[in-house]
Amino acid sequence: MSKPKSKKKPDLAARVQPRAEAGDEIQPKKKNTVLLMGLAIFCLLIFTVTGPMAAVFRQLLAPAEGDIATLVLPSGEDAITVSDYRDADLLIEAQSRLLTGRRAKVEEEDVLAYATLRKLADEMEIYVTDADLRGFIENLTQAYQVDYRTLWRRQGYPNAVSFEENLRNLLRVTTVEQVLAAGAGLVTDQDAIEQWQKDFEEIRYEFVTFPAEDFADEAAALQPTDEELAAFYPDGLSFNQKAELQKEEQLAFDALVVSADALDTPAVQAWAGAVEPSDEDLQGFYDMRKFELYLRPSDHPDFETEPVEPLAEIRDRVLLHYRLNDAALKLLNELTPETDLEAFAAEKGVELVRQTEPVPASQLKDLPRVGSDSLRQLVFAKADEWWDRTIIRDDLAFVARPTVQVQRELPDLAEVRDSVVEYWRQSRQAELAAEAAQAFVDGLPRPEGGGDGSLNLDARTFAEAAAAAGRVVQVQDWISRRIRPAADPKWDPDEKIRPWLRNQIGNDLEGRLEGDVIGPLENSLTQAHVVARLAGRRPPDPATIWPGEMEAARRAARSRAVQDFREQQLSYEGLAQAYRIVKVLPEEGGN
Repeated sequence: MSKPKSKKKPDLAARVQPRAEAGDEIQPKKKNTVLLMGLAIFCLLIFTVTGPMAAVFRQLLAPAEGDIATLVLPSGEDAITVSDYRDADLLIEAQSRLLTGRRAKVEEEDVLAYATLRKLADEMEIYVTDADLRGFIENLTQAYQVDYRTLWRRQGYPNAVSFEENLRNLLRVTTVEQVLAAGAGLVTDQDAIEQWQKDFEEIRYEFVTFPAEDFADEAAALQPTDEELAAFYPDGLSFNQKAELQKEEQLAFDALVVSADALDTPAVQAWAGAVEPSDEDLQGFYDMRKFELYLRPSDHPDFETEPVEPLAEIRDRVLLHYRLNDAALKLLNELTPETDLEAFAAEKGVELVRQTEPVPASQLKDLPRVGSDSLRQLVFAKADEWWDRTIIRDDLAFVARPTVQVQRELPDLAEVRDSVVEYWRQSRQAELAAEAAQAFVDGLPRPEGGGDGSLNLDARTFAEAAAAAGRVVQVQDWISRRIRPAADPKWDPDEKIRPWLRNQIGNDLEGRLEGDVIGPLENSLTQAHVVARLAGRRPPDPATIWPGEMEAARRAARSRAVQDFREQQLSYEGLAQAYRIVKVLPEEGGN
């Protein structure tokens, strides 16, 4: 290993080439490199380049094997070679592809760290058993919801053997990480308490609100221009507002009806027959249609405990519906789009109902003879095709097909202009509230020479500013920064601001000082804007911790400690310090 002449950082992308897939390593002389590159380009232009051919080209142009870095392992001095680096880089790519489906952006030092962990796996003689590998593969196939062959093919492997070889290498590194981090997961009760105090730090704050409803009168005095309305409608409408304005779905249809009276006539008996279901068949029909046909009225005394009428009490009615349903299904099996319905109905002894004028969906249930909520589903069925389900009423069953379907749509602006103006004014209320909240913050006193950083005010100054803006300061006394059922106040069901505001402030405590002004914050549920002042922070009293909270804190502390260890000790910086990794720099003018 020659002594470096320069402190220039090595360009590993130029020094490290992917591993060749086949063949011996051949290193070209300098005078032949240009010729070989020309030959490679010529072949790329003229021929279809196969994988092995590309590998040969890469190997011909690759630099000689050498050291990327030196390190000191428990067994003694060692080195990360170009080959080690290349293998680690490929494994990182394989791991990223397996977990995320794409190539992660990897820095040079990430690869060196991974190569070091692979060497530690060799030191520890880490071995992945077939059972461990099989369990990992089973987890992968379940996670991806694919069979094993599809899994390794999608990962770009030519066969299962090469896929499993890479998995073993990946699992060896994972095992090393777990072994090294094992000690970090040992936490004391004090560690758990400190984690709990961090997670459930208590805060006190003051706040003023700017509800949209406070600006109703101001918004009501506004008159939008035609251009403003055109820009607002329909994209400015909420989902519920659009639903209010949309024209309802409409339906026209044909139906063939079998009534209880017709069921026993010779004409119907000729094709329907006498149906006597078994107890099992009748139970199955009842179970399938009970919530549609046999639901008790909501004011029935037994509705809460037994909302459906029992089969034993309504057996005769269920039997009639079974027979009507069977006859209607037999009709359905004979119908085609080309069937002459008048002639067919006359031949079968059933009734033909034609609803030629489209009916609004909400009125379908009120139609004479065949009115039913189930007809609404035909609005979305395939046009001019018989629906594959029967519709049953008290004493009849029928099959139907949609002939005209009118979907929901928004009317022209001119038809609903007054309603849209009201919705526009409602939106302006929220905008006025937001503007007022921002104006309040902009008007708060700032220290001389202060920039655009965080505002920090005492309680008196904040209260004076609120009074000048016509706002009342509300106070939230000491409360956990996060939801803590054991200590949280019992919020009124109508209270929407306080629970939400606690979460907003609690999640934004990093770097916050007592007196910091927070906001404006928007509560989209109430369309209110809030400006708060952090009045205090303190750790919770350990004497108030519950056993369940202590156990959760212990798990959180363990997880945090392991994560910190991984970030600090298993990073390149941590490994470099622990194993004295030193990068090897190339000689100037060398290959």
